[in-house]
Amino acid sequence: MKKKLYHFSGETDLESNAEIKNFLNEIEVIPFENLSAQEVLNKNFDIIELKENDYDQFKNIISAVGWKISHLNSADALLRDGKIYRPTNVVADCILHLIQQRQSSISTAAAVMVIGDYNFVLSVTAKLALAGFKNFVISFEDESLFAALQKRLKDFIFNLNLTFVKLNELNQVPNTSSMLISNMTENMSPEAYESLAYFNFLSHDGIFVDASSAKNGALIEEARRAELTVIVENEILTLKYKTLLELSKNSSKV
Repeated sequence: MKKKLYHFSGETDLESNAEIKNFLNEIEVIPFENLSAQEVLNKNFDIIELKENDYDQFKNIISAVGWKISHLNSADALLRDGKIYRPTNVVADCILHLIQQRQSSISTAAAVMVIGDYNFVLSVTAKLALAGFKNFVISFEDESLFAALQKRLKDFIFNLNLTFVKLNELNQVPNTSSMLISNMTENMSPEAYESLAYFNFLSHDGIFVDASSAKNGALIEEARRAELTVIVENEILTLKYKTLLELSKNSSKV
């Protein structure tokens, strides 16, 4: 029986991305309706996808929240486990897995730059910090949120070194980072997007992870020209839906 997937805010990548449509053999995408968070939970869908800030509508009505999610107050998917739903940050999990798979010898002492949407930056930074990385350069649109991000992370992860850089100042960052992880698109900040193409802040053998690469074709070409190790959106999405399927299949059937 196919697993039922519902995207709380509309279109799922499964329907819009031809390269991952094979998952539709095992996942049934439920058509979007303008439902409240509680109404969605009442439908008993197996998987609920969330976009930036969607979790805010679920956090007070879900009881099975793990310690990491409770600290981050952010999630990108809900998985049904019997009669309850468990929130997760599956994209961050997949990004770390792909990095370790591609370059298992990478040093956790090197700096990591994470840029894009606030919750994406928060969840990815947390995942890598828990894996041993300690030095991060952070960038997103609203600088006023950096203090909140620092507090959330340092409440449960110790010895973190977090530095904020404005999106329009990325070209001023020295080339001390070993990785750039981003879900930024040109629409977010044209100036920042243009400065990214120089990759002057990455070491020569660095890793570029682009979670929005379908919209950033020129950027990916520049990264490969710079001989960076590149991880693209379709790799992340493939692992994401594979992971969601496996977790859903292993959940309680009550």
